[in-house]
Amino acid sequence: MQKFAFFADVNMMLQEFQPDIVSICTPTPNHAPMVKTIADYDCVKSIFLEKPIAQSLEEADAIIKACETKEIRLNVNYVRRWSSIYNMAKDMLIPSKILALHGIHPGPILRTGTHMIDLFNWFFAFHLEDFSSTTTTAFNSSLSPYMQGTDDLNINGVINYGEKQAWLIGQQIPYLLFDVTIICDDKRIQIANNGEELTVHRVYPSSRYEKIQELKHVSTLRHVDEKSILLIAMEEIVKNAPTRCSGYQARNALHVALALHYSATHGNKTVALNEVPYDYMVRSY
Repeated sequence: MQKFAFFADVNMMLQEFQPDIVSICTPTPNHAPMVKTIADYDCVKSIFLEKPIAQSLEEADAIIKACETKEIRLNVNYVRRWSSIYNMAKDMLIPSKILALHGIHPGPILRTGTHMIDLFNWFFAFHLEDFSSTTTTAFNSSLSPYMQGTDDLNINGVINYGEKQAWLIGQQIPYLLFDVTIICDDKRIQIANNGEELTVHRVYPSSRYEKIQELKHVSTLRHVDEKSILLIAMEEIVKNAPTRCSGYQARNALHVALALHYSATHGNKTVALNEVPYDYMVRSY
């Protein structure tokens, strides 16, 4: 029978087991101090960190620095980056021009919304140097009853990636609804049921109206991955595969989320990412 060991002190665990890989799934306020502690152990070569990476940009940078100083590979659990469905959608975007994105999810901006924001960033091939042209505007927000004791809000808002827009709907929904629509110049891609279904519609001349183009269904794929994407992620990390979601990419998702939160708590004004205070902190879960 397989045995499990439980520790109340992370130092005792690290000293006894000397692990190569450590998974951190503690509440967000513990991420930065936990990473700093783990990075002091030479045995650790890789960290798999729960999202969001931190509560503030300041904490995120401390995590990234601690890992880089000790040459520890950091993967952050934006697990949809390991999904075949989402990767197929990403590949379909290569010949296309993205016009807009739309995403709906069932929860607070840091806890769940950063999953959607990370996808937006990933689909737009969003990089740190693009921050100067990115703004966010919240237009509705509320605190979830199950998030009492935190300041992580449900937020509806828009992210302007330069001239491109992504609409984010974060509603309190009593079930898991995580759907993404990517509107391109030549197609529409919809990912529904939390990555279980990928539907593609392409642009064709309308058979009903003159000089008008319409969308026609091309294909629908369902249940592509035979095992959980979290297991796929862990297998890649064990094999030392290339990082799917780095600390910098997770910081990007956090940065956009913090900007939306800052907008929501400051009269829904438009907020550029460089306007978010470095120590602005949102307590998630």
